[in-house]
Amino acid sequence: MRKFLIFLALFCFLLPAGSTTAEGINAAIKEAAKAQGTQLTLGDIAEFTGKDAGRIQELRTLNLGAAPLPGQRLVLNRELLNARLADRS
Repeated sequence: MRKFLIFLALFCFLLPAGSTTAEGINAAIKEAAKAQGTQLTLGDIAEFTGKDAGRIQELRTLNLGAAPLPGQRLVLNRELLNARLADRS
């Protein structure tokens, strides 16, 4: 769990850079994303690659809260993303 929290902190710190690597997993933030359902997940806003398929799936399905309603937009800045991730830990 501690490694996961360190990864998330690193992920959020490097968010403006566009991509990051931790624990052999690469995360690239998408320029724009669409939620696939009523809930926004980390996989909706980032692409993950690496050898640990289980960890990647865990990251992709991490719930970030309610997705915006159809026709609306949500801009996730560092502070908002940090707050949503903190609520999930």
